[in-house]
Amino acid sequence: MLETLQKLEYELLNNAGLKVYDYIPKDDENEYVVIGDVSSKSFCSKTFDGYEVTSTIWIYSNARSTLNAKRTIQKIIDCLKDVEVQKEKYYIEFYDIANADCMRIDLDLIQGKVSVVYRVEED
Repeated sequence: MLETLQKLEYELLNNAGLKVYDYIPKDDENEYVVIGDVSSKSFCSKTFDGYEVTSTIWIYSNARSTLNAKRTIQKIIDCLKDVEVQKEKYYIEFYDIANADCMRIDLDLIQGKVSVVYRVEED
């Protein structure tokens, strides 16, 4: 399930024109997105029997301004907020943005984070 979700996020974000990795690249990219931490928990209700999955997507920028990182955060949210798809044997649906943060790590490094919550059911 988690691998399927990561593939979906990679595909959607990459198609939106973002440089997407599942690791921090060694070269000196100006700005890039890293699909990172993920957690899941069982979630059942009268109409749903599956998992609630939180996927954290990190943004790193060498720009001095936080503006580009904030724009990238918004682009990620816009790209993933309409997810409602059958992928492999899973039905994946966007549920919520748990949080979105942007902070300066040092003079030349901005770090952003978007935690996206999905509901996932297995066929």
